[in-house]
Amino acid sequence: MRKKILIGLVIAAALVVGYIFWPSAATYTNTNTNTSACTTTSLAGAAASYQGKAGVTAFALLAQNNHTVGKDNSGLINAVDGVKPGDRQYWAFYVNCELAQVGAEQYTTKDSDIIHWKLESF
Repeated sequence: MRKKILIGLVIAAALVVGYIFWPSAATYTNTNTNTSACTTTSLAGAAASYQGKAGVTAFALLAQNNHTVGKDNSGLINAVDGVKPGDRQYWAFYVNCELAQVGAEQYTTKDSDIIHWKLESF
């Protein structure tokens, strides 16, 4: 009986710790402002590039910058200006030359951000 209670307490503690430290799906803002490593060749073929705007998501800015955007039911971008990814490709966006770690609807830009959209292969 004591063993079951102890196991239950350990599981409960693990759940609490996991909840506290697990990365949330909340809006993410990149703190990287180093754009010196960014080169035009590193993002050759970018379909869209634009300046960030404080408090506006990368997804909203893409549409505001006169680009047509398609997305599927899960929220993934499936077309930019009518261009759809081919087999083993996907639309990726970069913030200050670094591949974004969250979705475009979760990333809130800053005025100093430079956003690039590019088809990537896997």
